[in-house]
Amino acid sequence: PGLITAPFSGFYGDPFVSAIALTSDNSVIVGCWFETIQGEPRKHVVRLMQDGRVDAGFDTGVGPNDVVYAVSIQDDRKVLIGGAFTNVNGVASHYLARLNADGRLDRTFENVLEFGPSSAGLVRAIMIQPDGGILVGGSFRSRVCCFRDIIRLHPDGRLDTSFVPDAGIVSVYQIARQADGKILLTGASNLARLNSNGVQDASFKPDLLREFSSDFVAVLGNGQILVAGSYPFRERNTVVRLNSDGSLDPSFNTDVQGSGAMLIQRDGKLLIAGISSVDGVSRTGVARLNGVWTTSLGVSRLNGGTVRLHISGPASEKLTVQSSTNLKDWSQIIMLANPETPLDLDFATAQAKQKFYRTISE
Repeated sequence: PGLITAPFSGFYGDPFVSAIALTSDNSVIVGCWFETIQGEPRKHVVRLMQDGRVDAGFDTGVGPNDVVYAVSIQDDRKVLIGGAFTNVNGVASHYLARLNADGRLDRTFENVLEFGPSSAGLVRAIMIQPDGGILVGGSFRSRVCCFRDIIRLHPDGRLDTSFVPDAGIVSVYQIARQADGKILLTGASNLARLNSNGVQDASFKPDLLREFSSDFVAVLGNGQILVAGSYPFRERNTVVRLNSDGSLDPSFNTDVQGSGAMLIQRDGKLLIAGISSVDGVSRTGVARLNGVWTTSLGVSRLNGGTVRLHISGPASEKLTVQSSTNLKDWSQIIMLANPETPLDLDFATAQAKQKFYRTISE
């Protein structure tokens, strides 16, 4: 699985896209190298509507003075951006800034990153945690404390000193959060996993070939992990899918040429940027793939004969769970309107005597 879907208009001109983030209304914020898109001036950050056209309601003015590598959207629709820039719309903003929902710079956000000849750097990754904390990764120095390539900020931008990562985590490219709160990183340390306090999880040993360089990472709703990167010494697919324990999933074999930022949509489709083709089809800048996250059903028996069904799937699917004793006659157990969050169902009644279970997607 992994087919291109259309319509989605994409980009014209310089195609290098470095970051994408999905808004609550399914428009897309894009961080990029280009300064013009579809004939309109949009310097390094732009908002696209669902069909790919530029959203005129999001305008940063002069915009950042250099590349935007990271974009993340808060619940209040404000947009965090990170990159190599040192100002936004003429206002000093070293590598990190927050924009209001209309694209204007939010001057209430405190920036703890430092700029100077001895501390030049950039921000490559931003992730907002469920409690509002902000993880920032890249190569930089905080004027509050120290050299540290991943930090956690309070919602107003102040440094969270309770988050203390290992010194071996350097040059962070991308950050993703697992359902259990652990943090996945790509960068000079390749692919690593941290506990919620920043300490590295030594039990995570990803099954990637030694020459694979991990750049971008995304976590699927079923716990699997998508990693985009490159093989410097031979041509090979640049997007791989891992199981939650780090082992390679060989069933994902889409031929993606090039790699860039990735975003899992709520319907289970994958937006991937910075590519040139997918399965031999030219797709400059951005493509959308089907089938990266499909419905899964697991069955186990607990003590006392209770049956547990573990179900997960994309939010766009409506699932009917059925049971049978003969694979011919099926009865409905439950209908699920939104199985995006993995769900465990326990049955200690007559349903536990059934031998077979299935899900039907609508």
